[in-house]
Amino acid sequence: MYVTKACICNIDSQEETSVAICSDSQAVLKTLRGAKTTSNLVKETILALKALSVSHSVRLLWVSGHHGVEENEIADMLAKQAACLDFIGPEPVLGLPNTLIRTYTRQWADKEQSKCWQTVEGLCVFVPMHESGWIKSTPNDGRQSKTRQEM
Repeated sequence: MYVTKACICNIDSQEETSVAICSDSQAVLKTLRGAKTTSNLVKETILALKALSVSHSVRLLWVSGHHGVEENEIADMLAKQAACLDFIGPEPVLGLPNTLIRTYTRQWADKEQSKCWQTVEGLCVFVPMHESGWIKSTPNDGRQSKTRQEM
């Protein structure tokens, strides 16, 4: 995606021309056609495409990778060289799925709530414990005693 954006931003012709941007990444091309995006890099690329399309006829084309297309081979070589460099760019090096972030956030919130509960003085809660009864738990002393109260 970064290379596609860089390509778009480096087209500086002022006259109306036809521009074909070729990529061997179907994922990039499908992402640019998508209706919803959460990535800043994708949003910036789409905005750059829209700005370019005001004065140019723009086509995005898929080319098969590693099949002797000279420009594609050059792009692959440059991408391999760039992969060896330190990371520079707007996106995180390791993206995290939203579900993982939600899971960790819920776990953190549960721990924080538990810590807060442990500091409350004088409260008592009965926690269900299979058929034999309930466990009385007092948060601030950490003791648990089994009672025979059925609710």
